[in-house]
Amino acid sequence: MLLINGIQYLNIDETSHEDIKLFSERYPSFDQSVFKSEIKAEYTKLCMNLQLNKLDALTSFCTNHFIESKAYSDVDYSNIDLSNLYNSCSISKIGYNKESDTVAVVVNGQYKMKNTNEKTNKEFTGMTRIISKEFALVLVHSQSITSSIAHCKKCGAPLRSITSTICEFCGEEIETSYDWLIDDIDNMNY
Repeated sequence: MLLINGIQYLNIDETSHEDIKLFSERYPSFDQSVFKSEIKAEYTKLCMNLQLNKLDALTSFCTNHFIESKAYSDVDYSNIDLSNLYNSCSISKIGYNKESDTVAVVVNGQYKMKNTNEKTNKEFTGMTRIISKEFALVLVHSQSITSSIAHCKKCGAPLRSITSTICEFCGEEIETSYDWLIDDIDNMNY
């Protein structure tokens, strides 16, 4: 069992439990290996966009709740070398909460810290410092979101569905390929 932000999540591998059976019925095409790969990609994309301060890019894989709550602001991404993040992180636990119909995953990562001179703030070569961090991501399935959660990057109009492929107001193509959207993040190292 996982406890994230005071909410209990049952381990997804507990297939005999009623809630996990409900999860399997609700999401019959759920495949753990595909899910883990997708979440690692979303997490990598999240970190890269936060490091570059491209908050508008988050709308394709995060809910408005996540973006507006600024839950990601507790972590400083500027000093992390993200070049190998996808390969260096892993998903250690997956849990499900029936009441909120959300999935929580624990992401473990080995992060290379950039070496910078404190006075000049310039990067220099030398010994690389590796730190381990553990985060919990809370995800909501895109089909279970009924309200508008994203906006068109071109005209700013709200999208009626996360699975929209074209903005109905300006015709802009929308990048929305994720089934599970990041709704919250919890730094488990603190």
